Amino acid sequence: MEKYQAERSNVRTNRSSMTTYKNNYSTKIDSYMNGKTPAQITATRDSLIAEARTKFANDPKTRDAVINLLSSETAKRATMVKH
Repeated sequence: MEKYQAERSNVRTNRSSMTTYKNNYSTKIDSYMNGKTPAQITATRDSLIAEARTKFANDPKTRDAVINLLSSETAKRATMVKH
């Protein structure tokens, strides 16, 4: 029972941390993308994806999740840029 309670505690901690992680991620992506043209945003995205492929080469599940997240978030920011 103690193991179960410890696991529940870990899950609660992780859930409460998600807001912090999302805010930090959003701030970091904004710092990379703000003030850039759509072409510059695409180039930055490609650079970050290349870095993710290298960093997570041994973990394809994480690599693919990071690439999908980078692609979706940069697409949102690219469409918000005034042409």
